[in-house]
Amino acid sequence: MTDDRIAITDEELTAFLDGQADGALSARIAAALSSDAELARRLAALDAPVSALASLTPEALGAPAPPAWLAEPPAPARRFALLPLGVALAAGLAIGVLVGPALLATEPTAAPEPGWIGAVAAYQALYGPETVANGAQNSATTQAVLARFDDEFSLELAAITQIEGFELKRAQPLSFKGRPLLQVVFADEGGAPIALCALRVAKPDRSAVTEVAAGLAATHWIKDGVGFVVIGGQETAVTGAMAAQVMAKL
Repeated sequence: MTDDRIAITDEELTAFLDGQADGALSARIAAALSSDAELARRLAALDAPVSALASLTPEALGAPAPPAWLAEPPAPARRFALLPLGVALAAGLAIGVLVGPALLATEPTAAPEPGWIGAVAAYQALYGPETVANGAQNSATTQAVLARFDDEFSLELAAITQIEGFELKRAQPLSFKGRPLLQVVFADEGGAPIALCALRVAKPDRSAVTEVAAGLAATHWIKDGVGFVVIGGQETAVTGAMAAQVMAKL
């Protein structure tokens, strides 16, 4: 076991996969991958949920189509975005060949602030009471979506299907700049849509903050490398109360 492998966390590997790692971290991970099979397996495991979620589209789940820009990769292209890491690892190719000295010498491009909460807010603004008025998604589909994200987030998401004062309507996988993003939609007691969204992020834990995003009330926080936001309506007290229940369950 190498010192490099001990020092590299899952959060750092996720940042590497997402193109958010800085030049020094990217070089350290690439160097370790060239000789560390266990680290390569960890990286492959973190990359796997992306392909597993690909078949569960919003259209197939009866939800509004998200704006095209929500899933667009960032520009300019990140230097590691071109590496098919999951495919290469599955095929048994040596990652050290793909990430060679010539590539590492390229000037690193700083990843822009992703702004995922703003993107979620823009999508949630498409929802109205009529969007969630026609019954709920079948429970088997909901559980299938949540189970896929259990692996992505290392959580037991079945716990959030029962939130007092809110009726579960659907769960669906979205994508923010190529990264799996979970949306779980509820209706409040008045029938208005409110959503819990989650995305893996390479940032430290942060306690809940309540604000307004795109005209919608939003309460967001970070725990164990996962960013969460409860968003919908105009009442910040409502998003705060729902967020408190979610935090208690997870």
